[in-house]
Amino acid sequence: MDNHTMERLGYDRLELGSERRRLLTQKVTDFIEEHLQKVEKKETACFNINDDRASGLLNFSISEEPKDIESLLKVYEEHVLQNGVDLSHGGHLGLIPSGSAVYPAALGDFLAASINRHSCAFYLGPGAARLEQLLISWVAGLFNFPAGFAGNLTSGGSTATVLSFLTARQSKQLKARDFERTVIYLTDALHVCAYKALNVIGLGEAILRKVPMDKKFRMVPEELRKIVKRDKEAGLLPAIVAASVGTTNFGSVDPIDEIADVAEEFNLWLHVDAAYGGFFVLVDEMKYHFKGVHRADSIIVDPHKSLFMPLGLGVVVVKDGYKLHNANILTVEASYLRDVDMFQDEKSPKNFSFELSKHFRGVRVWLPLQLYGIKPFRECLKEKVELARYFTSRLGEIPGFVVDNYPQLTVVTFHYETGNDDTNERVNQHLLERILQDGSVYISSTTIGGKFRLRICVLHFRSHKDTIDFLLSFLTKAAVSLSSGMIKKLHWRKCKV
Repeated sequence: MDNHTMERLGYDRLELGSERRRLLTQKVTDFIEEHLQKVEKKETACFNINDDRASGLLNFSISEEPKDIESLLKVYEEHVLQNGVDLSHGGHLGLIPSGSAVYPAALGDFLAASINRHSCAFYLGPGAARLEQLLISWVAGLFNFPAGFAGNLTSGGSTATVLSFLTARQSKQLKARDFERTVIYLTDALHVCAYKALNVIGLGEAILRKVPMDKKFRMVPEELRKIVKRDKEAGLLPAIVAASVGTTNFGSVDPIDEIADVAEEFNLWLHVDAAYGGFFVLVDEMKYHFKGVHRADSIIVDPHKSLFMPLGLGVVVVKDGYKLHNANILTVEASYLRDVDMFQDEKSPKNFSFELSKHFRGVRVWLPLQLYGIKPFRECLKEKVELARYFTSRLGEIPGFVVDNYPQLTVVTFHYETGNDDTNERVNQHLLERILQDGSVYISSTTIGGKFRLRICVLHFRSHKDTIDFLLSFLTKAAVSLSSGMIKKLHWRKCKV
């Protein structure tokens, strides 16, 4: 095929050339810088939903002809950035993960995606495999896991949980005929991804035992022991207990060391969901929460939560690494992978996950950790703990507001108390709507015992005392309005968001 034919077909147009690459990169980085400057100067809202709810984006269809970068960035600004929660905004106090990505993490992804090294097999990318293994070893070391562990960098806590439960199922040698007699132990506070993971690995038919919690929403080990003992005597197959270091709803931390005692007594697989709370282990004052975590069979943590990294990165570590390997190794011969399977004495990420081709995720966390060092992350996490406690203390001084849980980490649930459950829900729904309509900060809601509650999670590296003070001021003014007779005038209105 001659050069003229290739040019006519457009194959060579995908190679932009140096000048075009530099121009596009500059346009995009200028766009990002403009937005981040607005965020830093508080010139943009944290939450907003336009009337069209971004439906205008659907009219900007994919076509045969190219479009210029300026028009594409304009569409992105109008329909993506101006709708929903701005995860780069320090006013984001609502959901976990925080999504508060430190900027060098984006540069790490840029490095990974633009040069696109293989990170699935050691033979194809020894440096990539070693970089990711370095990160897994660092995480395992934070929790004092003994030698022999193995892990994987995943897309997040959900995928990490699938790998953990899959390994548990294989380790327990559970077959399909056993599933209806298999028992999984958890609490009502465990993250919903656990239920998804059980369905994915075929354990959707297993028996789920809800272990009672104490007043601080922590699993009660003695109740766990009683339930497991009863199940074992009934001829069932107790298999997995799933505990949490930082539940999403309450930020509660289960007593892992005592739960580990029960797990060892009855040969249960102990899984620890530390997706949210895991990296608080960096803070000396919070280390007591992690007593016994090194005894877990598997643990998951999310750098995109309490390590301030972009969405799309979780870590799973399994204490007996060969079990994670055995649960994911290919059991059929794939001749096209003969070369890829060279250097079998080295760890290939593909042998510790069901993923084969995958994004080189490690760079997004490796680059910031190397550029900053650990100290700024530790100090930032400590600040978030102090801010959550500050909010709790100050909120208690505002007449009418009740704190439902003292923060064990950085989650606080609260409500305005009217003395009537029905009125309580209407008033607090109204408060949430007013906060979201203002848009300066974003908070969320939940239920405790079926009762509507407001909720914040302080977990953004751009959230500081002035952010909390703004919310407290907003709530103080709202309390004045409510106490002055607004409750009597308030009629039910369905929240728009």
